[in-house]
Amino acid sequence: ASDPFAVSPMTGLVTKVHVEAGAAAAKGAPLFAVEAMKMEYVVRADRDVTVVEVKAKAGDRVSVGAVVVTFLA
Repeated sequence: ASDPFAVSPMTGLVTKVHVEAGAAAAKGAPLFAVEAMKMEYVVRADRDVTVVEVKAKAGDRVSVGAVVVTFLA
């Protein structure tokens, strides 16, 4: 089973959050983007999910492994 959350793949700045609590996201849909050293990485849903909580907003600094979005298991 997959984890009920999506984490930041690197330490950096959240540049965009594509979802909000209660939203449904299909497999492959963008959840959020993180930028570090002018490189942006978009984190996508690994399966169809319903978002429970968004723990960061655009402009927030996150560290590698930080939970940014949680969803129903």
